Amino acid sequence: MPTFDGSAISPLGGVAIGAIVLVLIAWLVVSFQRPGPARNAMAWAGTIGFYGALLSLFVHLVGRSLDNDSTAGLVGFGFLATMFGLGLVVAIARAIGSLRSVAASEASATN
Repeated sequence: MPTFDGSAISPLGGVAIGAIVLVLIAWLVVSFQRPGPARNAMAWAGTIGFYGALLSLFVHLVGRSLDNDSTAGLVGFGFLATMFGLGLVVAIARAIGSLRSVAASEASATN
């Protein structure tokens, strides 16, 4: 995927851009849609995008810390990447659970 200056965006950057676009689209849809299963599914999609964007940011910073031999950066950003990675897993599991049953869809991602 080329950028404006002709260089290429890394795959991690592509994931981050896609996740941010997903969050923005989900935010707009959830803002203007009536409560219901479709809104709930879109809210979970936005939540997954949010965790994906933050995870890609902190994974990038972990890589940068490794390149600079920064132990403090590696520990701090590694901890945050782990936390947001686990949050992403939980959000995916909750989204799948809310799509599988009507009773589980009562637990919305937005409350």
